[in-house]
Amino acid sequence: MFTGLGAIERWNTQVKATYHYMVEPLSVSAQHGEIVVIGKVAGDFPGSPISLQHIFRIAGHKIVSLEIR
Repeated sequence: MFTGLGAIERWNTQVKATYHYMVEPLSVSAQHGEIVVIGKVAGDFPGSPISLQHIFRIAGHKIVSLEIR
């Protein structure tokens, strides 16, 4: 788990540099107060491409959490 903008930015920079991935949104839906984006993730990693759920929780017009499954 990463907490804080700085930690998330460092994680994102390192992961992008390692796996050179891209996400193509396939669908968006609202479920149980969450925004769920299904995305096709393709890059330099075993099993690529793969479809993943990106589950956003929003409060006050800001993303308060993101879970990727």
